[in-house]
Amino acid sequence: SYLSATKFLNYFTKKGDLFLIGRFLGDYQLGIYSKGYQLTVRMLKTINGIIIGVLYPSISKVKANKEKLRSSFIDVSQIMFSIYGFIVLLGFLFSKQAVSVILGEKWNDLAPLIPIFLLLAFFFALGSVGSHYLKALGYSKLIFKIVMFTSILTIVSFIIGIKWGIIGVAIGYLFATIILYICLTCFCSKHLGIKIESYIPLYLKDAVALALTVILFNLISLDIIIHSNLLYLLIGTFIVSVILFTSHMVFKTQSYKVIKLLITK
Repeated sequence: SYLSATKFLNYFTKKGDLFLIGRFLGDYQLGIYSKGYQLTVRMLKTINGIIIGVLYPSISKVKANKEKLRSSFIDVSQIMFSIYGFIVLLGFLFSKQAVSVILGEKWNDLAPLIPIFLLLAFFFALGSVGSHYLKALGYSKLIFKIVMFTSILTIVSFIIGIKWGIIGVAIGYLFATIILYICLTCFCSKHLGIKIESYIPLYLKDAVALALTVILFNLISLDIIIHSNLLYLLIGTFIVSVILFTSHMVFKTQSYKVIKLLITK
């Protein structure tokens, strides 16, 4: 009943932004916002659903073993950080080119929303990891309380953000999702016996790899050489992938260990 109530609450909360934009900003802004959400958050939620669909039954089987749960929570969190971090990185570097190639020049107003929505999907995915571990441990009532609190915060964020247009609404949504992620992660860490101060440094290697990739890619200055959006997108994505994978290999991140294990298998 608590899980059903949580889904019900989530559904209506996440329609609040569309209602406010349609009511106060008009159809054009609503169309831009909706298309951006579909291209980013909704697409990544589908990917996340596939991952969680495999994860949840697995963690449910070992829920009595706190040590295994702790270990898997840390590993899964790191891998999700790497996967979504890569997608967010591409969005920040190539949002303009991606919109131009996929949708055409007429949708260029959508480009500034892409990085915000990708960050939103990023924190949603990390938060969903904590949510499903709490479910496996039997804390569905706690999840409902957290979602109730953040739903109110989300609506308030939409109302405040509407003053700055669709960018303001998207940033308000992002802010509320970050708070939701923090709440879920803190409670999950508490019930799994993980100290939160020891949890944060787990992402350090991945964060350094992402930052290094951005710096090295910007030094290349592809835009001076390539003027085609499609070529820039393809070549840029390939270069970023190579730099990032090399960084993961150098820092021996959890994602690199998993890829190495998969190749070996």
